[in-house]
Amino acid sequence: MKEFQVSTLPKYLEEVELRSSHTRIYRGVADPSYQLIPSLGRLDVDPVFGLEKLPGGTLEERRERYEVELLREFKRRAMPFLTILPRSELEWLCLAQHYGVPTRLLDWTINPLVALYFACESKPESGGAVYVRDQTHWQVGAHHDEPFKKAEQIMGIQPDHSDKRFVNQEGVFTLQPDFRVAIDDDATHRIVFNAKAKDHMQWQLAKFGIRASVIYPGLDGVAKDVRALCETTRTGVLREADPYRSLQFWGRPRQ
Repeated sequence: MKEFQVSTLPKYLEEVELRSSHTRIYRGVADPSYQLIPSLGRLDVDPVFGLEKLPGGTLEERRERYEVELLREFKRRAMPFLTILPRSELEWLCLAQHYGVPTRLLDWTINPLVALYFACESKPESGGAVYVRDQTHWQVGAHHDEPFKKAEQIMGIQPDHSDKRFVNQEGVFTLQPDFRVAIDDDATHRIVFNAKAKDHMQWQLAKFGIRASVIYPGLDGVAKDVRALCETTRTGVLREADPYRSLQFWGRPRQ
């Protein structure tokens, strides 16, 4: 897989090639060591809670059974919060993945700035990376398909069902033939940056409105923004692209 190094937001935008094909998708990761392996495929890594500790069947069978049980429990608990229910198991799986339930899907976005936000959101001590993929094969009529059958190739999925958070993040998914094996092909490359660049680009993104309250619409996103504001005020450190530079907080104007 090809790799490109950047240190500023303008250089990042040059690398993602905004005028490229509409099939281009992006995935931001907070650590460059993270590979394109779905969360379900990573479950057996933990020596204490890994699936190899569960009884019955092969590891592959235990993974699949675990995924089905997780989805069933998610559906049971999520229904009271949904005004429109997903129409298929695949749409349910997409919704579950989007909210952090381990599945065989990978989250992506069609917005390179959203991907960069996720790459900069956590682990400030490490660098970050954004995977860029030209996805040519897409699932058509996804609400009719069975998500637990093995895919013949890497498929892009854009489900009909969505909520405000999903819309704001401009999310899509991929389904790969083997969720234990990382995507690593000629259609994919990645853009990497160090910790210093991560910190700088995170604040540049906030300056242009790509911040928690947009990515996570609702009180949780508002709270993240307020915490960022409090941290700026508490430390007295203003970055060049501080989005709160002109705000007054605790009765004290920012200088």
